Amino acid sequence: MDNKEVFVIIGIIMFFILSTSVVIFSYFYIKRRQEHQEKLMGLQKENEITLLRATLETQENERERIGANLHDDIGPLLSSLKLYFRSEISESEASKKEELQSYIDILDDNIEQVRDFSRELVPSVLKKFGLETSIQELKRRLEKGNQVTLNYSIPASLQLDSSELLSLYRITQEACNNALRHGKADSIAITYKEEKQAGYTYTIKDNGQGFDINEDVKGLGLRNIEARAKAIGCTFEIVTSHNNGSTVIITKEVAHA
Repeated sequence: MDNKEVFVIIGIIMFFILSTSVVIFSYFYIKRRQEHQEKLMGLQKENEITLLRATLETQENERERIGANLHDDIGPLLSSLKLYFRSEISESEASKKEELQSYIDILDDNIEQVRDFSRELVPSVLKKFGLETSIQELKRRLEKGNQVTLNYSIPASLQLDSSELLSLYRITQEACNNALRHGKADSIAITYKEEKQAGYTYTIKDNGQGFDINEDVKGLGLRNIEARAKAIGCTFEIVTSHNNGSTVIITKEVAHA
């Protein structure tokens, strides 16, 4: 083998080594870049969730403050006025008693509304007795003030942490308000179901007017639902169309190792 052939072979080997090195370098560079991007996205998502949870916690603190004011200040004031009018009835002429009784009836309605609003702002029943009892209380309030029937299927011994229970309850409130205010629904069904491929599926279904999800922009209510679902690691989906009601679907996936 002459020198020319040796140089050709060496050149081919060097080209092969160089090409292989470039391929290997490119592979590890791209892989490292992808890992870096994934890490950044993970940090951004983590920061987003942290900020979201902090925002929701601030909202809950404000609700508690307003609820406490209603319970501690407005409620007793209305009750005091009611006692005053009751004392006046016993000392008034017959012609005045009917008028005073009408004031008492109005105060009774307002006292009950303040209590319901306070319970809606601060769901103390949720902390004490869980989601199932809270939905039962929500059913009572909704059916009392609206032409609607609310049915639910939720385990009485549901084991979820307090923040998750609160988020599901707030999502339920928002979905029910949307169903009544915008959908004009007269039937709402709430279901909690444990899944094999997911932690659970939580649905709120109504028979209201529905809407075209491709045309209508998400309102504040749906954005709130989506934010609360994201804050507890759930996915949010809404299935709806004109005249076919709406179904809010909250899904908690099982974390796989």
